[in-house]
Amino acid sequence: MGMLRMIQTRSAVCWLVLTVVAVPAEAQTFKSLYSFTGQNDGGLPSSPLLRDGAGALYGAAFTSASGTGNGTLFKFSASGEFSLLYTFPGEGGNWTGGANPLGGFFLDPSGNIFGVTEFGGVQNGYGAVFRLSANHKEHAIHIFAGPPNDGAIPLSPMISDHSGTFYGTTAFGGSGRCRGGMPLCGTVFAIDSAGHYNIIHNFQGGQDDGIEPWGDLVQDSQGNIYGTTMGGGPQSSPPCGPPDAFGCGTIFKLSPNADGSWTESILYRFTGLADGLDPDYLVIDTQGNLYGAALFGGSENCPGGCGTIFKVDMAGKFTVLHRFERESTGMRPYTVTLDGAGNLYGSSNGGHTNCGLGCGIVFKIDPNGKYSVVYAFNGKDGAGPGALLFDNKTGTIYSVTKVGGSSNWGTVFQLTP
Repeated sequence: MGMLRMIQTRSAVCWLVLTVVAVPAEAQTFKSLYSFTGQNDGGLPSSPLLRDGAGALYGAAFTSASGTGNGTLFKFSASGEFSLLYTFPGEGGNWTGGANPLGGFFLDPSGNIFGVTEFGGVQNGYGAVFRLSANHKEHAIHIFAGPPNDGAIPLSPMISDHSGTFYGTTAFGGSGRCRGGMPLCGTVFAIDSAGHYNIIHNFQGGQDDGIEPWGDLVQDSQGNIYGTTMGGGPQSSPPCGPPDAFGCGTIFKLSPNADGSWTESILYRFTGLADGLDPDYLVIDTQGNLYGAALFGGSENCPGGCGTIFKVDMAGKFTVLHRFERESTGMRPYTVTLDGAGNLYGSSNGGHTNCGLGCGIVFKIDPNGKYSVVYAFNGKDGAGPGALLFDNKTGTIYSVTKVGGSSNWGTVFQLTP
């Protein structure tokens, strides 16, 4: 599988539910829709869910067959019936059409589903962009070839513009040289439904660029693309020193040019102190303000820092909206999303210490900056909540937990705050 196969990525993090202690939830409208067994149905779901116009949910399980399989794609009908759409063949990330689906999905008018897999493909198993047809036939429309001419290992959802072009990131690969001269900087790519593909940015690391884009992308009404990198920026910041002397992370912007090229600019360089470090997912509001989460940094009450929630306004001003202070009220924020009223919802990997460092929470920050825990997981109902899908029509949140549930292979849930 090559050198990059050995790198610990987001999906490879081991979640251990050590103890289960009941914690009263502040919201009383939580419902577990499904608990994975880790067998034919799959396990370790971590991809954002997709909801179609009829109310059906689509998602992916990262693995199957007790952790040796290459994952599944599933569907919940509007009436709540679970069905498997596709099982990726092979074991250990070795399927030529892609293996271990991770990012979110798109559904076109013909019923085709598009997404990415973290591993699989040919060459060194660097992942693929796939299409699953309406009759459940899977095809890799791009197989990542790795450095120096291509990226490797996509870890986040693609986005789509009005023309039907998809944009995504690879966490590693590309032409840049980072981490001791190794090709681990990452890329941003564009691809259409027919598989026409090109790299629009190769990260270079150092003071002036990011390294390893692990989070999602967002796009504004002018076509500019925004994202985060886990490293890059100032390399002398003590919190981001050895063993990770590669900067604390960045927020970047890619602007399209008339000739089809793109120009990158860095909006913010994290210091690893009160502002946080290792920024992850972003969300953008209708005015063009950016909101996001940093996994670490902020308060030092947690190992490496408890994490922060931040905002970058249209003028480029960076503001910390919330610093997580202790395990009991959440730590390691993972994703954020906005509802129609301007409330910011998010999920954290830890918090409420009933599972070691906590099973995770869903939290809310209202437009006045008030923070509250909406729901705390206890292991039996899931642990490690993923990206949140907010339905503004019903006010319902849909998501997955990476582990926990009846078999500890993860769950699908809904929650009305």
